[in-house]
Order: sequence, then C-alpha cells, then structure tokens
Amino acid sequence: MDQKVTIPADASNAQLKFYLRVLTNEGTSYSQYDKLTVQVLDGYGTYNMGTWSNLDASSSYQLQTVDLDNFRGKTVTLRFKGVEDSSQATLFRIDDASVTAN
Repeated sequence: MDQKVTIPADASNAQLKFYLRVLTNEGTSYSQYDKLTVQVLDGYGTYNMGTWSNLDASSSYQLQTVDLDNFRGKTVTLRFKGVEDSSQATLFRIDDASVTAN
C-alpha cells in the first residue's frame, strides 16, 4: 500500500503514526517468517524505517511511530510492504494511519 505525502521544510517534527495488530498462525517464538516493513521512497532511494513480524503478535492494537524528520522539504511515498512465507499465515492489521508535521 503506497501513499504520497509532502513533509513541510519548516516542520520541527514529522512522524508517521499508526496502530498495528499482528495476528499469526506461525508456531515459533524465535523466527521471523512474515514481515511488514514501512518504507519511504524519495526518488533517490528506498529506506526501511521499521519492520514488524510474526514475533510481534499481540491481542490488541499497538501504537507505532516512524520518524520522518530526514525527509523534511520533500514529497515522498510511504509504503507498507508485507512479505509472507508459504507456510502459516500472519495478518498485519493497520488502523488510523496519519502523518503529522509541526
């Protein structure tokens, strides 16, 4: 899932915030089989800003915060990229995603 956003150059603090709940059928507590990565694409590169996996499974939504300060003054693409193996399923439920810059 991709979304373009512009981060104001004069922002003193820029963040992506979202709630994440991870549900998994993976039977391990030590191996990352399925992953969700938040990426920022700025036209020069793709930057991995945070990764969650089947090991982050929980019974409730957890607030996640990604720092976007390095992208002030740019229009960037925010990407939620999910990768899963061919075995057990993992669900990455994302809710209430927003970018704040002040």
